[in-house]
Amino acid sequence: MVNRFSPIITISVMFFAIALIFTIYAGVPLENAIVWNVLSSLDVTYYTLPVSYASSPLVFGASVMDVLVFVLLAVWLAGVTFGFLKEIDISGRIIAGKIKRLRGHVIVTPYNQFAMELIGGLKGAGHRFVVITDKEKVAEGLIRDGILAIIKEPDSIETFYDAGVKSAKSVVICSESDLQNIMIGIAAKSANKDVHIISRLGDSSNAGHMETVGIYKTVSPEESAGDEIAGEVVKRIL
Repeated sequence: MVNRFSPIITISVMFFAIALIFTIYAGVPLENAIVWNVLSSLDVTYYTLPVSYASSPLVFGASVMDVLVFVLLAVWLAGVTFGFLKEIDISGRIIAGKIKRLRGHVIVTPYNQFAMELIGGLKGAGHRFVVITDKEKVAEGLIRDGILAIIKEPDSIETFYDAGVKSAKSVVICSESDLQNIMIGIAAKSANKDVHIISRLGDSSNAGHMETVGIYKTVSPEESAGDEIAGEVVKRIL
């Protein structure tokens, strides 16, 4: 963060130094010049220069520099505040708290058209669910819609812990890639060997591999329309 705002800090110091030099050349004593410029840069009206100094063009130039310093400091402070809020991730902490309180929910991952159809079915059936996606923009959109979503790689054991897999009823894996679905299934089963897993299946020849890792129920979007598949998945969850 320091490197990110280094140019603003450097320019602010330069403007302040120029303002200080202007003030000193106008005849203001060094100590008074420092105090006046500091307060002026902070937009604090506490110390006023005598009229004999205030009317000097150099002092006017110093005032302009101080205004620029104030603006740059405001930008820097806003950036630091925003960065701090982003680092502590208030929204993420709130979502994590809500997920911890869930029991018997469904974990859906990754997010795509198939997952979107499924989520509609889950909502209609009154199921609570969590979506795992590795795309920040997607997660932000889901959260705005009131959906619990976490931004992490779906094939990680830690990700499933964060999604509350220990207390989840089912995991629905939605990738178009059977290999990715198998990898996600392994992560989910490693996090909770008792969780019920349903996976999208692209190639029927991979059904055996999915059973090997603990995925005993599969659905094929290629055989039915999206809404029909969503309904079928919801029935299997029940």
